[in-house]
This record gives sequence, C-alpha cells and structure tokens, in this order.
Amino acid sequence: MKHSVFYTQTLIIFLSVEMILAFSAFGFIYFSPISITLVPLVVLVGALSLGPVGGMILGGAFGLTSVWKASVSATDYADQIFSPFVSGEPLASLALSLGTRMAFGWLAGALFAYSQNRAKRAKLCVVLSALVADMFHSVSVLLCVWAFFPRVGISLEHIVARTVSPKNVVGYLIISVMILAWHGALRSQAMRRFRDEMNTINAFTRNRYTLPASLAFIAVLLFILGMLAYHFSTRIDVIAASYRIEIPDDARFKCWNVGLQFLVTIVALFTICVICFAFVEKYLVDLAYRAKRDMMTGLYNKNSFARDVDASLSRSAPSSFLLILDIDDFKRINDTYGHPIGDRVLTAVAGLLSERFRDCGIIGRLGGDELAAFAEGVTGEDMLRRTDALRAAVAGLNLTGERRVSCSVGIAPCAEKRSFSEAYAAADKALYQAKRKGKDFCVILE
Repeated sequence: MKHSVFYTQTLIIFLSVEMILAFSAFGFIYFSPISITLVPLVVLVGALSLGPVGGMILGGAFGLTSVWKASVSATDYADQIFSPFVSGEPLASLALSLGTRMAFGWLAGALFAYSQNRAKRAKLCVVLSALVADMFHSVSVLLCVWAFFPRVGISLEHIVARTVSPKNVVGYLIISVMILAWHGALRSQAMRRFRDEMNTINAFTRNRYTLPASLAFIAVLLFILGMLAYHFSTRIDVIAASYRIEIPDDARFKCWNVGLQFLVTIVALFTICVICFAFVEKYLVDLAYRAKRDMMTGLYNKNSFARDVDASLSRSAPSSFLLILDIDDFKRINDTYGHPIGDRVLTAVAGLLSERFRDCGIIGRLGGDELAAFAEGVTGEDMLRRTDALRAAVAGLNLTGERRVSCSVGIAPCAEKRSFSEAYAAADKALYQAKRKGKDFCVILE
C-alpha cells in the first residue's frame, strides 16, 4: 500500500485504530499469565503496509499516547517516567516514550521492506523481521528505563530474563502469526485486484477548495471536541457539588483529560467510518461510471446513449439531430497496422467528435468503429459546419504513418422522432448514402 494513491487515507486509518486501542480496553489481550499489548502490533502492521516512514509515524503516535496517558493517570513512579511533565526528567522521558517507539516503527518498516524484496523465503524473513522489531522495542524501552531511571530498579539481568521469558515468547509467537496472516492478506490475489481497482479511482478529487474545506472541517471538529470536553468537566463539578465533594484542581484536570481521551477515541472511530464510507461511495460511483461508459473511448456506451436520447426526445426537442460517424476502411487499418493502431485511431476520432459536439449534446459509441452524437438547439447549417470541421480534423490525423484517416457521416433531423430507434434508423440511412458516395462524405436527410 505504500505505493497506493490512498497512502494518506490508509495511514489515517491506522492512526485512528491506534488511538482507539490506546484509549480503550481493546488495547490489551489478557489470558493469565499471558498479556499482549496490541498497540505495538498496529505499528508492525502499519510498517508492513506503509514502509519505514509510515511505521515511524505510527510509532510516534504510539509514543504520544503513552505520554498523554502517563501524564494523566500515572499513580506510581514506574508509570510517571513515561511523561516528560511529571517524571522530572523530560528529555529522558521523551527518549523513552517517543524516541524508542519511533525507532521501533522505522526499523520494522525497513526490515519488512528488505524482507519483501527477497523472492525466496519471504514469509520467513517477514516473521523474523517482526520478531526482531518487537524484541528491539521491548529491549530499547527497558534499556532506557535502566539507563535514565535507576530508581525503578531494573537490572541488565532482569532485562535479559524478561525478554526471553516464556510469557514474552508466547507473545512473540502470537504477534508473528498475526503478522504472517496480514502479510498473506496483502499478497493475496483478492487484495491485489482490490488495490488495482482502487488505484484507478480518483477517490479524493482535489481542487482549490479541498484544502480550505478540510481545514474548516478540522477547525469545526476541534471546536466541537473542546466544547464536549468542557461540558464533561462542568458536569463533573455539578455531580461533585451535589454530593458535597470538593475535587482538587489537579484531580479535575486529570478527569478532564480522561474525558478528552474518550472523545478522541470517538473521533478516531468516526474518522475510520468516514474514510471507509468514502472508499465505498467512490467505488460505487466508479462502477456506475463504468456501466455507462465505453472504457476505451470514455464515451457513453450504446445502452446509456440510447436511454439519454430517448429521454431527450420525450421532451420534444424541436431542433435536434442525430449524427452517426463511421471510420472509413477501419478493418483494413486493423489488418494492416495492427489493433493497437486501430484503437489509437478510434480513440482519437472519438476525442475529436467529443470536442465538436459535447457543448450541445450527448456523445456515444454504438459499437465497433461507429460513433454517434445527439445535438440539441442547433440548426442544420450549424450541424454541417461542425461536421465539416470534424472531418477536416480527422483527415489531419497521422496515426498510421502511411495513409490518411477519413470518416463518413450520416445526419438525421429528429424533430418528428419520438425514440432513439426511429432517429437511429434515419441517421443510419443517411450514413448508408454517404458510404455509397465514397469515402469522407457527409449526408444530412432533409
């Protein structure tokens, strides 16, 4: 996914999952005597999916959540050392909480990137990378505690014993299985097809309003978040007063922070839902687009074209025309120069037809080398003028390298037509007459 157009959205989803796990009971799995913290697992999965930079960002988020929780709810010295605000050693706490986690995320991403580039034993290399990165995380945290906070009482012997303890070994095995399963999912045929399809969709279209709108949305969200936190804080005071309880300012501040953590978790869950809904919505829009369009030329396919022409004729458009264009000797072009050149000719002619008539009507491909345009609000003279310009532009194409491309055109007025089939029959008759006259002719029925 590190090469996907959805890199940023995928990273935001991982960050949101990390917030949810960090500030909820979902962040830990405990089966006595085994306990597993899932937040480092998110960093490993993100590093495997997004590479070293993504892993480092997720590791940094992991460290920041540790700082926040330690600053609010730490009750003993062993917990307080993770907060630069209460430990008394701010630089050491930052190295412990933030530095080790960012190094852990970057190392995991680098090891996974190296492992996946190896054609042989890729699964084994991924598992070993996960084990090395996870052990590095545990050991680096314990070494920082031993070096910077001797009051905790951790010794080097304790670090070694804890690293290779049966409890940790089981945790390593569980994490390895999860990483291996995620690696298999990323490399599966279904995931590859999904990535290929999603990479073809411009899911988050950008224009000059995208950044201001995003900043405005974030500002409103932060304002609402602040107001909710303020409301939570005042409700605590009201409840405490009703029970005649005096809450110290320090306790009130910590309660306010716990409430804010809960709100951050809700926002993270909301963010995941919004991004997933956006993916689904854009995917459905793309499916609808593909169902209506000819994928080679980008024009409407015959069914969509006929349906729209029927709808236009039902509104009784008095000044409308149906044009059918056929590329001369198209089969010979394919047979002589190959189908890739034939596709280039067809695509180029379709683009020229769209340029001349898209401002006044509907453009479609009826099948093969037969293209069509339904124009409204134009006169017969205007149709002939546009068609002559179109034929001249087609004659200027030099895609085959040896021969000039030309086209025959049939045009039928649709003032008295009430369906596409009627208009198509008339325009096809005009095209037949143009073909009988030779190449590069246009016939408009009176």
